[in-house]
Amino acid sequence: VREVNMDEKKSALGRRLWDPWSPGEEDRLGSSWMAREILNYAGKGYNCGESLFLTTLRYLRKPEELVWLATGLGGGMGRREICGLYSAAMLSLGLAASMRGPGREEGRALVKTQGDLFGEWWSSWSPLRCEELKPYYNGEGYTRMVRRVACALERHLVALCGERA
Repeated sequence: VREVNMDEKKSALGRRLWDPWSPGEEDRLGSSWMAREILNYAGKGYNCGESLFLTTLRYLRKPEELVWLATGLGGGMGRREICGLYSAAMLSLGLAASMRGPGREEGRALVKTQGDLFGEWWSSWSPLRCEELKPYYNGEGYTRMVRRVACALERHLVALCGERA
């Protein structure tokens, strides 16, 4: 099996999560509550999964102590596998769906729908493996990654439970 380097992947994926902002993108991110809020946690003692999940908890007005649920997600679950940001996004969708009060099957369907949509968005930007993303976890690259992911997740949380009050 031949390994594909990130330059080859860029052509397959188009833009990457750590790439510079496109025209107008910074304005869109500036209007996203989650894309602004995550800057309070990312790179400030919280791993990537904790940063995104804590931002979600604050968005949904849930107890911040629940951030411990995401601790093991950072660093690709400590194995440089599936990105902690991606895993925390899926955890966040499940929490948001639970707030709607659906039955278990309806809740699963909601999470599957929004999870599939988020997964498609992610796939258009980036590989899933932490090991492939970690080289871009420098200052600006990491900031762009977490802000883009937070903004995208916010759209799915709105679909599940509405705008933040």
